[in-house]
Amino acid sequence: MSASITAIIPAYNEAERIEATILAVRGLPAVGQTIIVDDGSKDSTCSILEKIKGIEVIRNQKNRGKGYSVGRALKHAENSIVLLIDADLGETAAEAEKMISAFQSSGSIMVIGALPSPSVKGGIGIVKSLSRNSFYMLTAREVPTLLSGQRLMPADFIRSFELPERFGLELALTLEAARRGLEIVEIPVNMQHRETTNTIQGFWHRGRQCADILRVVRSEYRNMKQ
Repeated sequence: MSASITAIIPAYNEAERIEATILAVRGLPAVGQTIIVDDGSKDSTCSILEKIKGIEVIRNQKNRGKGYSVGRALKHAENSIVLLIDADLGETAAEAEKMISAFQSSGSIMVIGALPSPSVKGGIGIVKSLSRNSFYMLTAREVPTLLSGQRLMPADFIRSFELPERFGLELALTLEAARRGLEIVEIPVNMQHRETTNTIQGFWHRGRQCADILRVVRSEYRNMKQ
């Protein structure tokens, strides 16, 4: 595959890993454009991005969420295929090559990167359970890697509907792909996140995820009733 992919990397307070993530993604031969959206970071993420050559940087004045950031980046995407990568993967983002290899240019496929189980257990699994149960209720299908942020898909597809602004993005993408009959392929990748633990901050993060997922589920349910 030639350099026909636009990589989009939303980032919020990712000074520790953002440079390694970008370098890994830019090392993928099929990636011809790399767009970073600094989602109102309060650490040194912005200053780090200013020093990296060969990327396009968009900055949100305040934190608006992953879905909003991806939506802004899509307005600048020049290629027919979009790769979504989380900013905290560091050098393991290079594993996206496995996703690219699995992608079929027919436009009828969404590839999801299936990460290994975390070495540190964070939370009580409520976010994953809520997502999987909701997705099954709405589609009668199971996608184990439903919440993975590592996605490869046609640009026309992700541009064709309104994205939720925050953490409901992955669920919304998968629901829309299922509704349209796109083949959803899960590919094992040895990527590693910065892991969240059982801290107040970690529980707050997961609580926000649950709220955003519920908003997506309510919206989908209303659409089904119309």
